[in-house]
Amino acid sequence: MYSYLYFRTDGSQHNLRSAAYEALMEMVKNSPKDCYVTVQKTTMVILERLQKVLQMEVQFLLMYIYFKVIASDLTLIVDLILM
Repeated sequence: MYSYLYFRTDGSQHNLRSAAYEALMEMVKNSPKDCYVTVQKTTMVILERLQKVLQMEVQFLLMYIYFKVIASDLTLIVDLILM
């Protein structure tokens, strides 16, 4: 189900991704006990993908901070030069 989002043109929209995760969680919650192994594997895949997303967010945040500091330093240097 989740991999289907990659083929949709609107797959990057936040609400669609959330709906896909909610559907997966409902499937996990309502699955029969004899499907435990499949549910466990699905849960691990979801957690791994969420971890990757969180790591990407941290990297983007660090890049944003880094470039903001560089921009601030450049502004200061230009101001000093123009004095």
